[in-house]
Amino acid sequence: MLEQVNQAGGSHWLGGVRVARPDNSADSVPRRYQLYLHGKRGALFTRCLPAPPMAEEYLALFERFLSSAQGPITLLFRGAFLQASPEIQTWLADHPEFHLINVPPNLGLGSAPKVR
Repeated sequence: MLEQVNQAGGSHWLGGVRVARPDNSADSVPRRYQLYLHGKRGALFTRCLPAPPMAEEYLALFERFLSSAQGPITLLFRGAFLQASPEIQTWLADHPEFHLINVPPNLGLGSAPKVR
């Protein structure tokens, strides 16, 4: 898939969802949820929410992102199990130029923690 997107002049992006809370905040400070997509050279799409994102928020971000893209897109997305949403699956089926590689939450990818 990545090579096909390259050959078609498309782009690769990384993204995800995370919980944001200032390190020094009290427990009474509400959590914020950030959806983010970033590409080369500092290109960034982001959306902050006061509650965990629902399918509509993911789709709004994907639509905004796709409307500014030139060519097909590959998005490696971490932190949400998007396969569980029928709305997102329908949207993906209707947008074959948008290739989603979903990394579910709590999947241990990357290097092992360093032991000191």
